[in-house]
Amino acid sequence: METEALIPPYLANDKEMLDEVMKFSTDGESLPPANIIQEKRQTLAIEIRRRFGGYYEFAKHFGKTKGVIVNWTMEEVYQRLFAMLDTEGSLKSLSKSGTLHDKVTKDVRLAFYEECLKRKVEIPEEEIDYLVGMAKRYRYHENDTESQQKTAQKLLKEMNIDYESIPSKNRAWSAKLSDEQVRAIRSKAEKGTKLKHLAEEYNVSIDTIRRVVNRKYYSNVI
Repeated sequence: METEALIPPYLANDKEMLDEVMKFSTDGESLPPANIIQEKRQTLAIEIRRRFGGYYEFAKHFGKTKGVIVNWTMEEVYQRLFAMLDTEGSLKSLSKSGTLHDKVTKDVRLAFYEECLKRKVEIPEEEIDYLVGMAKRYRYHENDTESQQKTAQKLLKEMNIDYESIPSKNRAWSAKLSDEQVRAIRSKAEKGTKLKHLAEEYNVSIDTIRRVVNRKYYSNVI
């Protein structure tokens, strides 16, 4: 049950938020565990995440990281990753996200992509590019395990992405199109159909359509 606060968290300044958190400290010096704040003052925990990005970042802001334990369930990790996709369009800033970055190993990241497919959440192109790199062992993926590589390949196949046809020098991705579809796309583009409309019609990215039209993809199809 949430205890009452004199000032609503969203109206409190940073110092006032710290004072509220410290009410649950056992020694008056160190911060209480994150789960205590989540249990006792949920609105305060939410405001800390909104304002600082996480409990550890909050602790770091005040120089009180010693002994701070951040226990997140997998679902809480997923929610933070979904929020990052929603606000930034990719997980590109994951490396700058402190505690979240520490918890998101490559296996967790793959599990998150699987969760996206289960929940029918669209995986952004930059993240698909990451999967292609893992599936084909591009640079920075040389040390990935065989299991990780196979999982990435499985996910791409579930999305109907033909990673095998992508040249190793090319980090872009393309959905698998038949020769007939490739010819139709080029013909429609020549007649003035917008790339955006073609992308929607064939359920691929605009970048893929552009590469098909410019013959960077399927150059063997005449």
